[in-house]
Formats: sequence, C-alpha cells, structure tokens
Amino acid sequence: MKMHTEFALLPKPEKIHVDKSCKSPSLKSLKYIFYSPACENEAKYLAAKLKKEFSLSPEKKTLNTRGSLIVLSNSPVIKEIPDAPRKKEAFSIKTSETKISLAGFDEAGLFYAVQALLQIYRQTATPSAFEIHDSPSLSMRGYHMDLKKGVLEKKHLYSLIDRLSELRLNTLLLEYENRFAYKKHPSLAAPDALSPSDVKDILEYAGQRHIKIIPLLQCLGHVEYVLSNPLYSRFMEIPGEISQYCPSNPETFNLFKSFFDELSELHMDSEFFHIGGDETRFLGKCPRCSKTAGKLGTDALYAGYISKICDYVISKGKKPVIWDDMLTRGGKPELMKKLPPETLIMYWDYRSEEKASSQLLLEGARISKKWHQTIRGPSDFIKAPQSFSGYWEDLDANIRKKYLPYFNAKGFPEHGKVFPYIELIQQEGLEVIGASSLRCGADRVLPRTLDYMSNIITWASRAQKTKIRGVITTSWAAASTFGPPSCALSVCDHLLAASGAFYWNPSSGIEDFNKSYDFISWGMENREFQEILRLTECTENEAYFNWMDTIINQALKLKEKIGNDRQISYKKYLTALNVKLFERKLNSYLRKIEDRFFPGSPAAKQKALIKSAQKQLKMLFTELKELKAKYASSFKNDFSKTTLREAVNAAFALYEARLNTAVTLVKGKRK
Repeated sequence: MKMHTEFALLPKPEKIHVDKSCKSPSLKSLKYIFYSPACENEAKYLAAKLKKEFSLSPEKKTLNTRGSLIVLSNSPVIKEIPDAPRKKEAFSIKTSETKISLAGFDEAGLFYAVQALLQIYRQTATPSAFEIHDSPSLSMRGYHMDLKKGVLEKKHLYSLIDRLSELRLNTLLLEYENRFAYKKHPSLAAPDALSPSDVKDILEYAGQRHIKIIPLLQCLGHVEYVLSNPLYSRFMEIPGEISQYCPSNPETFNLFKSFFDELSELHMDSEFFHIGGDETRFLGKCPRCSKTAGKLGTDALYAGYISKICDYVISKGKKPVIWDDMLTRGGKPELMKKLPPETLIMYWDYRSEEKASSQLLLEGARISKKWHQTIRGPSDFIKAPQSFSGYWEDLDANIRKKYLPYFNAKGFPEHGKVFPYIELIQQEGLEVIGASSLRCGADRVLPRTLDYMSNIITWASRAQKTKIRGVITTSWAAASTFGPPSCALSVCDHLLAASGAFYWNPSSGIEDFNKSYDFISWGMENREFQEILRLTECTENEAYFNWMDTIINQALKLKEKIGNDRQISYKKYLTALNVKLFERKLNSYLRKIEDRFFPGSPAAKQKALIKSAQKQLKMLFTELKELKAKYASSFKNDFSKTTLREAVNAAFALYEARLNTAVTLVKGKRK
C-alpha cells in the first residue's frame, strides 16, 4: 500500500494488502459483533469505542468456537471462521464487502487488531478492502511512569493508559516514590498519594488493555522522599545526605522489606519487581560501610547488599529488575555473578546513536585521544563528542582488555559499539531489558526530539538483533524528588508514539513514522509538524532566532489543517514553541547589550543605548509575564496544582534571572 493513499497505520504492519477493486463495509452497515467466549473483554471494548466514537450500537453475539476471534457482520449468521495467527500477540484483519474478521493468537493480539481497525476507520469511512497480518518484534514494549512530581487525576491517568494501549505498549513501569499510602509508614505519603484501592483500580484498567504493571521501589539510592523525613534520618549513609540509605545498617534491609511487602501484595500478578539500585554515589562513606569497603571494595559492598535484596524479592515469587550502571560501568562486571540468575538487568542509556558510539561509559564518560587528530577547525566539532571525563587510553590496561571485546567495532576507538553492555550482561548469564528515554530533568519546555528519537530507534534495533526481552522508554518527571519538573508529557507524544512504533516493528523507517504520525495525529500528509520540532532543536543557538520566527509562523499556518479534536494538543505544542522563540530572542538581545556597553564609548551614545535598553527590557518583561500565564493555562491538566507552579517557575526562572541581570547592568551604566 502506498502510504496515505487512504490511511496510515502506527505501528507499521508486517504485511498489508489493499484491494482497490472493492470496498470494505462501512461500520454503520455492520449490525452484529460476533466474538469467541474467551474474548468478551475485547468485544466489550470494541462495542464501547463504536458507541463513543461512531455513535453505533451493533448487537453482540457469541461464537461457538475457541480462540481469539471477533467478526463484524451485516448478517446474523457467520459461516466462515478466520484462522488464528501463530505467534504471541500476533493478529490478522481481513475485510470483504459485508464483514470484517479479526483474529488474534491470544486475547492481546485480538485487542491490537481492534486498535488497528479503529485507527483505520477514524481516517476513512469506507476504505478499500484490506488484509493485515502483524506481530511484534519485542515481547516487552514499555513506558515508565515516574510519580515523584505527583499523580494525575484518575481520568487523565486512564487517558494515558489508553494511549499506551493504542500504541501497543504492553508494560508500564510504575515508580511510586511517596505517591503510595503505605499503611506502616503514613508520614511518607504525599497529599495525592494513591491508596491501595486506587492501585487496584489502575491495575484492573490496565489489565483490561493488556498492559502489565511492574512496580519500582528504590532500595538504596534516590530515596530523598524517605530520608527528608526526620523519622527516617537514621537510615542515611552520611548525616544530612538524603539521597542514599546505608547498606550496612541492618534496619535498612528491614525498611525495604516493609515497603516491598505492601506493594508486592497489591501487584500479585506481576512477574517482575524493579528495585532501582542506580547512581549510589556515596557508597562506603559511613564508618560501618568504610570498614567493609576498605576490605572488599565499594563494588563488593554494593553487590552484597543488592544480592540480599534480590534474594528476598525472589523468595516472594517475583523476579528482581535492577538498573545496570553500578554493575557495568565501574570496571568490575564480574560482580554480576554474585546476583541470583533470576535477576534482570535494566540497561539505561539515553544518548543518540552518534553520541552513544563516541563516548564509552566506563569509569565516567570516556573518549579516545584519537579525536584530537580529527579536529582541524570549528566545523569538525559537529561530529565530535560534546563532553567527556577522561580518555580510553588512560584506563588501566587490564580494564581495557576486559572491556575491549564489547566496545570494539568498526571505527574503534573513535567510535565503539552502540549499547555494548547488552552483550556484556548476557555474557554474565543475566537477561537484559533496554531503557531509552523521552524526557529527563533537564528538559524544561520541550524534549530533545532528535536525540531521543535516535535513542528510541537505536534501542529497538539493538534489542531485536540481540534478542533481549524488550525496551522500556523512561519518562523522568524530574531529576530528583525536590528537583524542578521536566516538560509536560503531552509535548512528548511523538516520542511516545515512536516507542510503540519501533518496539513493535524496528524496521519501520523514520520517514514512514513521521508521515504516519503527522497524518494520524494531525491530519497532515507532509511531515510538517515533525519538521517544525526538528528545526526547533537544530536552531538552539540564539544566532538563529529568526529561524524560530519562521518556525512559529509555519506552525500558526497549520491551525486550519488541524481538526477541532486536536486543537488542545496543538496549542500546547505552539505554546512551548513560543517559549523557545522567546528564549532565542532574549539570548540574542542580551548578548547585544553586553557587546554594546563597552568602556570608552561616547557619553551621548551610552545615554541613547541605556534609554533604548530600558525600553526593550520593559517589553521583554511584559512578554515574559504574558507567556508565563499562557504556559500555566495551556498545561494546567498536565501537572497537579503544586507541580504546575513548580513547572512554570522552572521553565521561566532562567529567563527572569537573565532579564534581572540585564536590568542591573543597565542601571549600573546609568550611574
């Protein structure tokens, strides 16, 4: 099928055939929904969607057959039953002039067939007859929900789960922090914390959409929400440092067990339990830990504690999942052998393919000294690593020898293998889950689309080739509990859609994805919206602020092409783009102020410059105030009330500070 002749599909199907010589039936003409008894949930879901979106109420009838089947027909009798696919979560759809047949290998596959069917009929009332056969590349396709900055209202939370299911994401990694009301630890609960009843409702809603929830509870680091409470200060590794427990304190393990037992009881059906374990930067600092670390090393201190946690999780019938960084990047990967074999390592790396290949994450971010030889002028820095903390060649020879088989690739050492620790972890006998990202704490207004898109696509490709279980896209609400909020998830939807598209079918091309996403989400055929986001990121330097003017004008012209049902999302993106335009204008103008006020300038000229600067700064302050109010209004449903204030302040704090600095500079010149 030629893309967008009639309809687009996300994810892109494995096989599709369109017969333009005949038409599929209109949904209005189909009076009956037949379904196999095991698939009542999927039939009810389809019926509810048909009623809500198309104002249709076909009669539901059960089929006297096994399997995962739904047939929409204009006849009260079904004579032909479709064949079921033969791969987990696979599905097929076949249309004729009088009926639509959907078949799944299992209920999940049938559910995805329903989603694909709805996606097509939202675009055209009577498509040409078509046949689709599709199945996923990765068995785990996930999204990470970080609750450290609050819980959305239930209706918005359910809308997000619906969006995940539309994209055929089947896993939700739920990081609770203090957004769960522990019975034994009531003082830790935030005002908007989820009750056990709330969690059960979420689990049921997600389960009906074939999404499995994995709870995440940090067992060592990133525990500011606990240690900031004076009642728990005795668990600190260092007095006053609230980010990390002391692993040598016996009470720490008991505290984890207390938290775990309450969460685990709710998540009875979850096969996995994520115990965190990343970025424990203060290991070995307290007297007890330093004694152990002095004898065995901080790595052994870490591995011993984590192994104990993993054993407990396994004893309760779950497989532990742990972040990789403390095990893979410190030069002692053999420590992974101390972990139980049931442990899964979640390998996180959020860099684009280019950055991931040029920086080697080993005892910091390292590059090769050979990069020095490639730099002959400013343009050579375009492909050079942006930052690093040391050189590959300066590492201990034994460490280099140990890691070389995993880093080595064409172009090494300037470029190494992308995400090399997949094979390293597999070599140590443990299973891998990949972790990409669509936003981090540094993304205040818009995500870094180019980097994250490359990251998601690269992870999908590497996951398929190395046959790992799957990939989960992380979505960090903030860098830490008390850090400023990240940008709203609603302006990351294109990256969420890319996660669903590429984890299902890694061979989907970026051009196909951009076309399909813009067509399905915005009703556009020429990747116009994706182009706007790409250009915004490519023109971050203030010298290109006139590009942002052009980009905004281009975005404004799209308003007429976008349907009423998409206007709210469009306005959010437009508001964020206007903030980026203001940022470029501000930086450009402030640089001019700094350049113009120089010693030795004639007094008359200085006076004129000061008057002009005062007028311009006043206009910029007014624009900033208006933009701030518009930002708060546009994103009021993306954050809780408290977090919204934080998000607005975080997005605009730097601009306000720079403007105030400029005012001070001008006042000083006036004197």
